[in-house]
Amino acid sequence: MLLLCPNHGEREASRPPARVRFKTVMALGAALAIGAGAWSLSVTDAGAAEPGKAPKKASESADAPAQVAQAAPQPVQLTQEDLKKLVDTVNSQNKKLDAQNKRIKELERIVKSKNDQAGSYNYGAYGNWAQSRQRAERRPDSSYQRAQNQPVGQPDSKPKPREVEAISDFTGVLAQPGQVIFTPSLEYAQSNLNRFAFSGIEVVDTVLIGAIEATDSDRDTIVARAGLRFGITNRIEGEVKVPFVHRSDRVTNLVVSTDTSTTTEADGTGLGDIEASVRYQFNEGKLGWPIFIGGLRVKSDTGEGPFDVKRDTAGIETELPTGSGFWSVEPGITMLFGSDPAVFFANLKYNYHMKRSINKTVGGSFIGEVDPGDAIGMAFGIGIGLNELTSVSFAYEHNFIDGTRSEIDGTDTQSANLDVGSLAIGVSYSVSSSVSLAFSLQAGLTEDAPDVVMTVRVPITF
Repeated sequence: MLLLCPNHGEREASRPPARVRFKTVMALGAALAIGAGAWSLSVTDAGAAEPGKAPKKASESADAPAQVAQAAPQPVQLTQEDLKKLVDTVNSQNKKLDAQNKRIKELERIVKSKNDQAGSYNYGAYGNWAQSRQRAERRPDSSYQRAQNQPVGQPDSKPKPREVEAISDFTGVLAQPGQVIFTPSLEYAQSNLNRFAFSGIEVVDTVLIGAIEATDSDRDTIVARAGLRFGITNRIEGEVKVPFVHRSDRVTNLVVSTDTSTTTEADGTGLGDIEASVRYQFNEGKLGWPIFIGGLRVKSDTGEGPFDVKRDTAGIETELPTGSGFWSVEPGITMLFGSDPAVFFANLKYNYHMKRSINKTVGGSFIGEVDPGDAIGMAFGIGIGLNELTSVSFAYEHNFIDGTRSEIDGTDTQSANLDVGSLAIGVSYSVSSSVSLAFSLQAGLTEDAPDVVMTVRVPITF
């Protein structure tokens, strides 16, 4: 029952804080417990029968109240030193409670941080997918379990490796703000093309009057590339790539009717086309939605173009170009959808080449304006994380390239369209928390695609 009085509010205002009241009650409770225990012990001793004697009868204990009153012990007197010890004990317990409260708050902060991270995937594209919380809880050796068992304030003895993509052309994981990733790479491409051409008159399907030519072309290309990625914000990153190219071609022409052949060899070495790109992540991939990342790539013409190299009097190249000779702009969008331990991805892009006026005579013909064909590219695939260090990726890429329109001696001509399709397989391995190793292999599936492209990359995070 609550009793109210006129000065109840003043009394409540003048009451000491809850912690002080708690300490005072604890001290008084301890003192009363000691006094009550002593009094109970004395009463028990006084009412007990002496050894060897029978208990007293009721008539013999008529004066028991007087005897009990005489035998009642005096109240226990606590000294200031005893009270001080009790208060010190209470204070010590309070300090321990405060330490436990601080630890609980720290653990709550860690759990909240992990829940926030679980709501937004850190997508390592096409390979080392960010492990989901449910999968991590099932693995006793996972980084999640190590974090749960790690004392607060102490770093994990085994740093988590950085997640990297196995196929470089479809980058999905963005660099963190202020993070710099240097990626040296080495690429080798080889293509072999065999074509037959007939120049003459076809009488019937099996009778040809004229010359039949066979062309065998072997092309080898080695590209050493230095890439630099840097995080600008949580959703924006930039990238710059500087290639150094070496090309070697061997072309053999055989005229079947005259049984004569000619072989032409040429090579070229130098700086390639420098390119820069920027990427933006539109969403966080929550509530079952995939992540969408938009990109814009700009390629320069710093490499030596096909109209800049040396040629003989017939217009045949005596050295090979190391660049395209034209500027291009390529917008694109990438979609990532995770299904642990895999991630599905798709990419769509459009490559726009800027036309250019050559105004130069090549092999006796005047070359005016040249407009390289634009290209539409698409790719899709899947990446699977085998464990925390290794991942594999499978992708298919196809590019539809329009023919090049050229103005030759005042006449507009256009080359044939190209279909370039290839199947890519990639493997990545995290050597440490800052160094990774990735290898990819592309096999051409169409006539216009290179036969094989092998790439080795070593991303290094600073």
